[in-house]
Amino acid sequence: MFEVAIEVEGAEDLERKLAQAPRIVRDELTRATTKSLVALQYDITDYPEQPPGTPYKRTGLYGKTWLYKIRGMTGDIWGQIGTNLEYAPYVRGPWQPEWMEHWKHLKEIIEDDTNKIRGFFEKGLRNIADRLRR
Repeated sequence: MFEVAIEVEGAEDLERKLAQAPRIVRDELTRATTKSLVALQYDITDYPEQPPGTPYKRTGLYGKTWLYKIRGMTGDIWGQIGTNLEYAPYVRGPWQPEWMEHWKHLKEIIEDDTNKIRGFFEKGLRNIADRLRR
């Protein structure tokens, strides 16, 4: 009869780390999603200088109505940002009047923030690896 005994060292530690992986991944992806939405919200609601002689009075309502939410605390995680303000498409959207061209379109803001957002997720992935390595 032939018998082999194998002793695996560190298996308990590996098992513990793997059990923590879903929570760690969820935490880091939620953090990156939140940072991304906060950055977008800040940039979307940032008011440009009002051109001299402009006839309208600013109320600040446009900036106050932008909200974000995060869904999917288990499995998929996704964020959503938006406003239900009726005239929002005329401020930064496709129906923006010529006299408001000093406001960036949403598409431009998103394009400008793409690298910043990518950075939040890259940092999140590095954090996941670091936390699982401990």
